[in-house]
Amino acid sequence: MCDWYQDLLSAYVAHRDGMTCFMTFDSEHHRLAVVRVPGMVDRPSGVVGLEHIAFTFETLSDLLETYDRLKAKGVVPILTINHGPTMSIYYEDPDRNRVEMQVDNQKTIEEFMAFVKSGAMDTNPIGQVFDADAMLAKLRAGTQQEVLMRYPVPPEPVDPAVMEILLRN
Repeated sequence: MCDWYQDLLSAYVAHRDGMTCFMTFDSEHHRLAVVRVPGMVDRPSGVVGLEHIAFTFETLSDLLETYDRLKAKGVVPILTINHGPTMSIYYEDPDRNRVEMQVDNQKTIEEFMAFVKSGAMDTNPIGQVFDADAMLAKLRAGTQQEVLMRYPVPPEPVDPAVMEILLRN
């Protein structure tokens, strides 16, 4: 688990012993702690727990380059989706906890509120699936990130495959 989050976040271990692993990626003493108490058992499928945690990137390039780095190590997302307010890439860690890596599509709270009130999400409040490899290729070829981050209007209806992923335990 520690190795997985180190790769995911480009984090380093601030402290590790037989039971705990504290990781960070900045000057904070730890941003994430993984604890394995002796006698714990794996969480069975279908048990209520953490839905997901989210990490925000500064730019679409940062998000997609992280996607590419992780993919090269065999870590692939379960879902890539433009929610409208965010471009999000979802992963599952080794314990099947979901992790959202995202970049904000709007720069201010006012822009966010205007988008939400615009009705753009009325047809599809979940979002539009995107191809991260194709998007990264376009970005590297010079397409402006603002163009790639646009939410399609009108959006396609909710993809049943996306609903299956979201409802999967």
